Amino acid sequence: MHEFSKLPRLAYNGKAFDEIFELLGLRTDAEKARFLGIAESSFNRIRRGVSIPGGQFVASALYAMKSEPRLGGLPAEHTRFDRLFTVAVGRPR
Repeated sequence: MHEFSKLPRLAYNGKAFDEIFELLGLRTDAEKARFLGIAESSFNRIRRGVSIPGGQFVASALYAMKSEPRLGGLPAEHTRFDRLFTVAVGRPR
């Protein structure tokens, strides 16, 4: 059982996303956010670890990965949920 101060939370796996962004030729944060269908400011907060990925970000990211034809040739494990997001123990608040 987890203590309330250490609840599990989703964490953005920057390495996994960066590999996909590189394959797609996305260089700027604006391009990456546009691909994911979210605001650039939200993307930056999540990428830096200031905010945790919420349901809308997760849904947008997974939809973008599944609907991008250029990623169709990748092995399925590259765009799997558990590769893009990891479960981490939250910081005490």
